[in-house]
Amino acid sequence: MGAVPVTKPGAAGTNERAPEARATLTRRVQFSATHRYHRPEWDDAVNNSVFGACAAPKPHGHDYSCDLTIAGTIDPHTGMVLDLGLLDRILDEEVVRPFHNRSLNDAAEFQPGNLIPTCEELARLIASRVGLALVRANAHGARVQRVRVAEDDTLSAEWAEPA
Repeated sequence: MGAVPVTKPGAAGTNERAPEARATLTRRVQFSATHRYHRPEWDDAVNNSVFGACAAPKPHGHDYSCDLTIAGTIDPHTGMVLDLGLLDRILDEEVVRPFHNRSLNDAAEFQPGNLIPTCEELARLIASRVGLALVRANAHGARVQRVRVAEDDTLSAEWAEPA
């Protein structure tokens, strides 16, 4: 079955197609996780100087909130940029299940010598994971535009798609 042409408002009875409508869609997920900031190549004094209390040997935890914004073309048949069921499955597989009730330091990307599990790096990692999942799902050009990760009401970081 071919695509049904969408006419411009006020152009009833014509075959003139409307320009592609673009929009964004933001979904919030939440998870609880612990983390610790530590560079193994630095001694304890340098780690403590740079990371303060976040370098303590015992990890500390947060109830994270993650807002992920998808950008794309509105499908003229469904009115959606991306099927919400697909987005929810991707967020569950790529964000919630890997991080909820775990230590972020256990993720391969945050293992000793790799990335430090800051909000900034977590936002960038989530953008990458979800972006790859959208490609694998053939999400019709939908892409990650922005990821905001908040540890609490006073601290958040945002990754944005490069211009």
